[in-house]
Amino acid sequence: MNIIKAYNENCIDSNNLKKMASKPMGIIVHSTGFNNPYTAYHVEKSKNLKRFPHAFIGYDEMKKISVVEIIPQNICCRNVGIGMYGSLDYAPAYLQIEICEDSKENKNYYNAVFEEAIEYCAHICNVYNLSVQEIVSHKEAYEAGYGSNYKDPEYWMKIYGETMSNFREKVAKLLNVSKTDAIHLSETKKIIPGWVKLQNEKLFDTERRFSDGGC
Repeated sequence: MNIIKAYNENCIDSNNLKKMASKPMGIIVHSTGFNNPYTAYHVEKSKNLKRFPHAFIGYDEMKKISVVEIIPQNICCRNVGIGMYGSLDYAPAYLQIEICEDSKENKNYYNAVFEEAIEYCAHICNVYNLSVQEIVSHKEAYEAGYGSNYKDPEYWMKIYGETMSNFREKVAKLLNVSKTDAIHLSETKKIIPGWVKLQNEKLFDTERRFSDGGC
């Protein structure tokens, strides 16, 4: 697994994001809804949006499948929307990932990007001691009354005969893998020139700002 930290300070500053009141209570898996598998596009686009996840998964600038984290994991994102009973953006807050869709006709890409998502979810479960049952799709969040009416990523998974139950089963198989074996941190620094914040000082400043408070 390859993780790139590319904190989007525009999202953080302009949306008055707040620290989670406790650890993340689960994970929401989304897919982006249109054909563009490149994380750089979605990270750049997120600068001007009011809704965005914690991370995107797709091709990096070297066309390697990667996780690109755009905000720290300890703050609330704005991505799943509001349902009948509230929102899993907050109270309780879930970590949220967007899998970058392609044409949905390339099984090799599908397998690769979902494998990355499965590994990333297993890593998050290990870090925060989460059950795989706390991994849900946007569709499942909506059906439970805690998100807006979208059907992702099941409409994509269905093409290849898979379900969120299959996804959770695969995550469960990885939960005994050590963090060291499960994660490789990338040194990529130029996915979006000018505002990727991999520099140690800027990352520290951003994370320090969310050491207090809660949402």
